[in-house]
Amino acid sequence: MRTLPRYRTRLPIMVVAVMLIAAACSVGADTSAPTASTATPGNDTQPSTPATSDTPAAPASALDPAVLERTKSVDEVTTAGGGQVMVAIECDAQTGGDLLHAGAMGLTAGIYAGTVDPPIGGSVKFQVGTDGTGFQARQSTLDQPTYTVTFADIDGGIELTLAGCTE
Repeated sequence: MRTLPRYRTRLPIMVVAVMLIAAACSVGADTSAPTASTATPGNDTQPSTPATSDTPAAPASALDPAVLERTKSVDEVTTAGGGQVMVAIECDAQTGGDLLHAGAMGLTAGIYAGTVDPPIGGSVKFQVGTDGTGFQARQSTLDQPTYTVTFADIDGGIELTLAGCTE
């Protein structure tokens, strides 16, 4: 019966060894899988939030918010179909490389061209993809007091008016 004390002293060592092996094996385990909650919602627990989709959210504006922060003047029109067309002028006093931004969301796929008055040496156009969005920035000297951008092919013709880079 001397074997029983031998196992009693080795048992803790074997338990520690098994725990170390289990810990070593779990280092490379995938921990990103969601775990099921066993808690029942009550007054002191919060319900879990649903998982977010991998699909990007629809933009809140036809132009990027970072672009809008840099602009001097912005005008937008909501189309009859609920789309949005937006133009903005960004002034660069140091280089004179001013930008006329044009963007749309919620439009039918296609190419949309707008004329600018007074002329800036060409039209401003953007291509709307199957997702309903399009964008273009055109560099020009925009030193007149106001500019009107007309898109004749959107809702029978829309006009957007902007202040130029006169300061």
